[in-house]
Amino acid sequence: MHNSCALGCKPKRYRRGRRRGRRLTFAFTAVSCWSLLQKELNSKRCEKSFFERQKFGLTWAFGHYCGPSNGHDFLFRPRDSLDAMCAQHDFCIESSVYPIDGREALLYPKGSFDEETGEERCGMPLRAWQNDAAYGQVISRCDQQLVNSVLWGFECDPDLPMSDWCFDDQLIGGMACGSYPWYHILNVPCRFSALITRAYETTKIHRIKKSLTQNHSARQEPLHRSGEDDTARALFKMPRFRKAQRKTGFIAMADRQS
Repeated sequence: MHNSCALGCKPKRYRRGRRRGRRLTFAFTAVSCWSLLQKELNSKRCEKSFFERQKFGLTWAFGHYCGPSNGHDFLFRPRDSLDAMCAQHDFCIESSVYPIDGREALLYPKGSFDEETGEERCGMPLRAWQNDAAYGQVISRCDQQLVNSVLWGFECDPDLPMSDWCFDDQLIGGMACGSYPWYHILNVPCRFSALITRAYETTKIHRIKKSLTQNHSARQEPLHRSGEDDTARALFKMPRFRKAQRKTGFIAMADRQS
């Protein structure tokens, strides 16, 4: 019987080796890219990282703010409501004060100098919200505001730092992807980005809440008995969107104890 592959076909062992080689190459490339990404994000330099200097967002590439970048220090106008929500989130974090060496200080903009101490501002370490409760208390309020906006429309909490876009009638109140009809080419990518953003911020909120709970349990003190705990207690109280707080599980511990 004539075998048409007798001369032209590669042996199965050869084809399996080629496939294994491609898999190893892909795995090596992925690990290398991930390592470079982590090295860049965990850089302790006081200057902006490569990703922070970009004009586009990492999770919503059509905008400027969803991700490490902040629109070149809020120079660019948000492209849509989702971009405005991320811009307000970045502004909230970068305009808040944090307890540093017994005093409250600004950590941003990166590369600027503190007028009181003359030291260069280097921002906060990556995942500071997870490793330091003092950071987590502030960041989680900005995170909750972003989750509320994604769920119910762009809104700004008057108790938090407010960017100029909180007073923009064209942006305020808009749904995350309301600018794009269902047939628009950006509708599905926008909704996917909003879903990823909400899931990530909700996860952060749960982890911060768990961390604060463990800290108070370790000290064996009720949450409402010290001045520091009063600050943490206020963290969990948002003036609006209580329904969204219940949906994310981020409800005041003090309310649960009462």
